[in-house]
Amino acid sequence: MKQSIITVIIVFIVIAVMSNARYFPRMTEITLAEPVFVIGIDRHDNSARVSIVYEKIEGADEGDNNANKKFVDYTEGSSPAAALETLKKRFPREMAISTAEYFLIGEEAAGGNLESAIDFLAKNNTLRLTSSVFIVRGEAGKVCEVLVETRTLDILRNYGEYSGINAISSSMEFYELLSESVKNNAFTVPALVIKEQNGEKIVVPSGYAVIKDGVLVGFLEADAARGYNIITNKSVYSTIELTNSAATRLENANRKIEFRWSGDNLTCIVLNINLNTRVIDSGNNPFFFEYEKEQNRVIFAEVQKSIAASKRLGCDFLGIGELLRMRHPLRWERIRPYWSEIYMAVPIKINVESRLS
Repeated sequence: MKQSIITVIIVFIVIAVMSNARYFPRMTEITLAEPVFVIGIDRHDNSARVSIVYEKIEGADEGDNNANKKFVDYTEGSSPAAALETLKKRFPREMAISTAEYFLIGEEAAGGNLESAIDFLAKNNTLRLTSSVFIVRGEAGKVCEVLVETRTLDILRNYGEYSGINAISSSMEFYELLSESVKNNAFTVPALVIKEQNGEKIVVPSGYAVIKDGVLVGFLEADAARGYNIITNKSVYSTIELTNSAATRLENANRKIEFRWSGDNLTCIVLNINLNTRVIDSGNNPFFFEYEKEQNRVIFAEVQKSIAASKRLGCDFLGIGELLRMRHPLRWERIRPYWSEIYMAVPIKINVESRLS
């Protein structure tokens, strides 16, 4: 009896494999949900546009050659919530927005009222708090189209500390954005840009969007982003390009900030930066002793650009005020109401030293 049961099971498995599992019970199409990978939010005049990048379950279910192909769709409404509801009605199946891995907020939406976009995402309790967030230089919908056309979604998936992006940005998850928007009046969000590569458009992380009082006020360019990462203790693992085709690898950086006073008056802020690097390409320059001086100059310029951007945009997105508050709480309470004016006026000195291995 036992042998007969085993034989029947084996036959059943063979039939299933030979017939592509046609005889197995299967989920009906009406119960399937279209997985969404990206949600983009844009604003035009008085209307909001929501875009999605999704995958068609029907193609995967029926063995379509385009089973892994992604598609883009969008619609407009009086608000992001209204636009999303309209978009859901277009799909014959449920739209699984809970699977979204990325939230993209367009430049105009962030510049008008970023808090509105954050509120929309936060109130939808099916969305992941761990999804990555970017602010797009341009339109989020256009980025969705490029991601689909070029199949470059993996650029975002592989985005991380050691992804080879040369510390031109850093990742942010949605729960981090929620926290920053509550506790800080000035902070940054990683930016996405559309670039040309080998004759086609691709989407890449590049620099940061600067937020002040819930509104986008400008962007920190990629050539200043590493300086910002050093000041704020973010990832700095990257290549430092030197003259004569030489290059060093920035392994890590340590920064210390000093506040100098005259009585209760802040007279100077000093940034002491120590770099640990190694040579990865000697190029045409065999004199290693020159590398340290040159890489110090490169990093000095990047840190200086980041500081200059914070003063130009009129906000301390570098978090120096928060460090001052923790270091000198009593003095901070006295100067807190005037910190913006003080920060704009106080000189910031930069010292860079490095150790090459």
